Amino acid sequence: MPDNKKIKILLVEDNPGDARLLKEMLITDGNPFVLESVDRLSLAFERLKGERYDILLLDLGLPDSQGLETIQRAKKLATNMPIVVLTGLADEKIGIQAVEQGAQDFLIKWEASEAILTRTITYAIERKRLEENLRESEERYRNIVETAGEGIWMIDPDNRTVFVNQQMAGMLGYDPEEMLGRSILDFMDEEARQIAQGYLERRRKGIKESYDFRYLRKDDSEFWGIVSTAPVIDPETGAYRGSLKMIADINDRKKAENREKARFTLLNKLRIAKTIDECLQFGCRALHDSNLFKRAAFIFYDAEGNIINFGHVGLDKNEINNIRKGKAPNHDLLNNLTQSKYCISKSYFIPKDYGLNGVFPDISISKNSNSPWKHGDVLITPVFQRGDDKFYGLLSVTSPFMPQRPPSPDYAQRLEEIVDMISIRAREIWHTETLAQERQALTEKNTALREIMSVVEAEKMEIRQQIAGMIDQVLKPAVNRLVRRDGTVNKTYFELLKYNLDELTAATGGALHMSSKLSPREMEICAMIKNGASSKDIAEALDIALVTVQKHREVIRKKLGLTNKNINLTTHLRNI
Repeated sequence: MPDNKKIKILLVEDNPGDARLLKEMLITDGNPFVLESVDRLSLAFERLKGERYDILLLDLGLPDSQGLETIQRAKKLATNMPIVVLTGLADEKIGIQAVEQGAQDFLIKWEASEAILTRTITYAIERKRLEENLRESEERYRNIVETAGEGIWMIDPDNRTVFVNQQMAGMLGYDPEEMLGRSILDFMDEEARQIAQGYLERRRKGIKESYDFRYLRKDDSEFWGIVSTAPVIDPETGAYRGSLKMIADINDRKKAENREKARFTLLNKLRIAKTIDECLQFGCRALHDSNLFKRAAFIFYDAEGNIINFGHVGLDKNEINNIRKGKAPNHDLLNNLTQSKYCISKSYFIPKDYGLNGVFPDISISKNSNSPWKHGDVLITPVFQRGDDKFYGLLSVTSPFMPQRPPSPDYAQRLEEIVDMISIRAREIWHTETLAQERQALTEKNTALREIMSVVEAEKMEIRQQIAGMIDQVLKPAVNRLVRRDGTVNKTYFELLKYNLDELTAATGGALHMSSKLSPREMEICAMIKNGASSKDIAEALDIALVTVQKHREVIRKKLGLTNKNINLTTHLRNI
């Protein structure tokens, strides 16, 4: 402060003697003071409205204000002015309470001297100036901290939060006051806590570093930040006093990376998937690894509504068993649920409060979750057969990593992209399986056909053998007897030969079957009987006795199974 600058003092003292004494001590040739005095607090207020003073000397026993309340009233108008309290009481407690109320110092009137009073005033002004400088510095620092784009987080040696700026608290969905005093580990899941313990131990060793880290928001969703952190070390003792973290929001970048990685992984897995169940399982896992949804069920149904393929993630055994027992929604129910009021892109958000929960597989989030999604909310993406729009499956999801109620179209579109990828691969596998089944059926048919052809060939061979037998047994003997010794033609054998040639040409199964049972002589007699020859004609033609012909006829009937005497042998033979 320049030596020629005058210090303006406003004295508020109702005792004229005390006021005069103070003035005499302060207004001397060696002191740079200008003193004005009033005897009421209300008058001091009037002065302060129109004048600027460097310090206020304030008596606590005024006619219009008594005690420590006087300080509070004075501070309302003299906001940036140092206040020194004057009291006639030799009670240190009063003075200490006055300082606690905002006074810079206190003086007991009867102990005051010129030197003490001068020093007290000078020190009070300087302290106030330093306080104002510190306050302005802190305000600048606070403005910098609070307007910084990064989150700022300070913890003590026990990992308790001692400071977070508004940006950091907002990133996690809290107010700063909600985070103070809590362990930094409270803002992580179990997996992240295990990783964080290693990082915190490195801070104790004095190591600075930067890394990507995943925190847990107030609504249970994930938050990714890039952390630049350093230990806070006591400069005198070297003791660890905690750590300071600067955290930049990389949540969108990390989500994009995770989703692209999950998409790439899904495509690779789908290429090697052998079954539709594997495809559905891979799809549900991709939803989780993309940081979209923690719980999902992907189901295909047959024409009767029974589950034929099923994939899932985040479900326990009881939930899985209950889903396997369920059936597809019927046509009317499906139409009711896929109304425009539920529609988001090509998916449908079914809130619990619509009263339709329980229709689809119950994979709802925990009842105690902080998520804005309610227990019973579900997002579904139906799967329709292309071309005829026939329903044959659905993807049902809940517990989003970034809860929005209702979910955004972006969420639904990501869901539908995965559904399309899975459906395409599932159809490929289905067609492959169908072709394999058709190929197997064709192979089986070819095998059966080969067996039939083998049987046919065997039967043809048997027929050839039977024809050869008929030639040897019937035709050749007839030819040999066709011409008598005297050169004349045996008419009976001529007719027999003609008939047997017709039989051979026809190659009827009955005739061939019969030839396999009868002897050549019996076949010869059957041919004559069939041609209308009587037993006497046969006896003469074969040059055998009539009784022998009768005996042959009986044997023939027996071999052909003609036990009924009413059946005429000639008629039977002609019908074969």
